[in-house]
Amino acid sequence: MKPTVIGIGVQKCATSWMHSVLGAHPQIGVSKPKEVEFFSYYFDRGYSWYERHFDHLSNFEARCDTSPSYFYDPRAARRAREYRSDLKVIALLRDPVARAYSNHLHEIIKGHIEPLNFERGLQNNPAYLEQGLYSKHLKRWLEVFGGEQVLVMLAEDVHADPVRSASQ
Repeated sequence: MKPTVIGIGVQKCATSWMHSVLGAHPQIGVSKPKEVEFFSYYFDRGYSWYERHFDHLSNFEARCDTSPSYFYDPRAARRAREYRSDLKVIALLRDPVARAYSNHLHEIIKGHIEPLNFERGLQNNPAYLEQGLYSKHLKRWLEVFGGEQVLVMLAEDVHADPVRSASQ
């Protein structure tokens, strides 16, 4: 079973909310686990491995994979397009400074890094800034899929009005 929608992130921008909302819809099924990360980290496992994450969703009209790593991985958009050219893509963005700070706190809470102040965290982890280069990364997805297939949402809008955001 192939997915029809992919959520490409960005990390710490309400992708868990999106996954939950989509999974609660009676016609949309979501992958297990939430972050399959096929087009970024596990592409070498092949299409059959990827599609097994959706086998339990055969009764759903739409199937979704939400993997924030897709947004900034330079290979993911082309891989996704070659896999399925009619995929719908959802990108969630957030104020890049707030996103980087949330990412920093997440890494500390998970125990991935020692507790550092944010300034030292930025010096220690270039991914905090790299993931926030929205224009660079979103451009790749828009070039590969076109604006008709890519929905861009802002986490701040989701937070302000989750019901309205869910209806998009």
